[in-house]
Amino acid sequence: MTLEYENPEARLTSNQFEVLDSLVGIESSAGNEHEIIDYIRGRMEQYNSGEIIAQKFQKLNIVTQAVGNEGRSNLIVEKGDPDGFVVMLYAHVDTVPRGNWENKYKLARDPDHPEHLRGVGVYDMKAGIMVLMDILEKVDVPKGIKIMVVFGVDEEKDSRGLEAFLDYEGIQNLRGNNLLIGSPEIASTGAPSALGDVVDRRRGSFKSRVVINAPIGHSCLDDVPNAIEADREVRNHLTAEFTRVINQGEGYSSERLKEAGQFPPKSPFANNPNQAGCDLEHFLVRTSVAQALQWQQQKVSELSSSKKWREQGITHSVSAVPTAYDYYATDTSSPVMEAVKNCAMGTFGRCNYVLGLSPADTNALAYGVHGKQGLRAKLGGSNIPIFETGPVGGNFHEGSEWVSESSIAKLIEFYKKLITCSIPKFIESR
Repeated sequence: MTLEYENPEARLTSNQFEVLDSLVGIESSAGNEHEIIDYIRGRMEQYNSGEIIAQKFQKLNIVTQAVGNEGRSNLIVEKGDPDGFVVMLYAHVDTVPRGNWENKYKLARDPDHPEHLRGVGVYDMKAGIMVLMDILEKVDVPKGIKIMVVFGVDEEKDSRGLEAFLDYEGIQNLRGNNLLIGSPEIASTGAPSALGDVVDRRRGSFKSRVVINAPIGHSCLDDVPNAIEADREVRNHLTAEFTRVINQGEGYSSERLKEAGQFPPKSPFANNPNQAGCDLEHFLVRTSVAQALQWQQQKVSELSSSKKWREQGITHSVSAVPTAYDYYATDTSSPVMEAVKNCAMGTFGRCNYVLGLSPADTNALAYGVHGKQGLRAKLGGSNIPIFETGPVGGNFHEGSEWVSESSIAKLIEFYKKLITCSIPKFIESR
């Protein structure tokens, strides 16, 4: 394919364009990732067979890992020294479904901004997938290092791919002090100056459902709430208490509590004043998932007691809604993160540590999901470093999604330098 652009220094190679165009051309919404996993595996098998020419051939170890019973699978590809320091790189292959969007399943250049590439999922995160494929095909992994690239499914929905990966036998022998986890996941949006933003922490996310039951006839009684009224009191009380805690608790200012839904379509509570409920979402920073659930249950119980709801026959429940993610943060002062910082400075001219846009599979890599332990617990390394730096782009999950071409090229340069220069220097200095 040919996409002309007046700045050849900022262009991807024709091969990189071809791969990115193929990835964008595959519809891969959550639950429908079969074709894109087959495409990536096919490219990796072509490399192993010699059909893709590499400067120095290093055989890939390719593993297809089943996810659930629906025929879906993760793809795990390893290259380099089997016993070496592990650089684990993660990308999710699914996207949100395409709506009535102007973007199509085809890579296109924005006529008004020729540096911008458009297409469904191009920013979140098919450009990142292409970056990791290019690394696997072209980087000569130095002695003493192994790269483990994970192409996971279902990030945009329930993280079932990451849940399955946490049972992968290949991670059982990893050591927390011999591991760096990275991802070209989207880190920032907008201006080219965002290139070099490095996510060193991400909010967690806890979703809960509050259900209120009231006896029949309460809607006719004065000073006694029906379920809908009691539910409103609960929401107002939780919001007020949360605001009070945020205002008093140093370091909690980035936490958020929002109403995710009230009487949604198909709700069992609709048109029933004897039962009501709401869904809440708490974005976590200092608070864990378990603490968030305990806090909400405690506050609703306190309200119920003060209002004497039990004596009036009003009952309540507060329960967790899957999927939940704990907050993660990385110690950026560690020697290996100094290597990441130096590489970013050398490639982008800057390294700006930022809070990630929203919870992602990296949260689950750190602390687990769906009851599965994350790598920090499994490997006994609470300080296992995790970072993310991705391309510059915007409008993810929308019909006008775009990514900067030059930022993708720079990102490939960054990860190549990290693997071939920065990490070897770090290992040598240990």
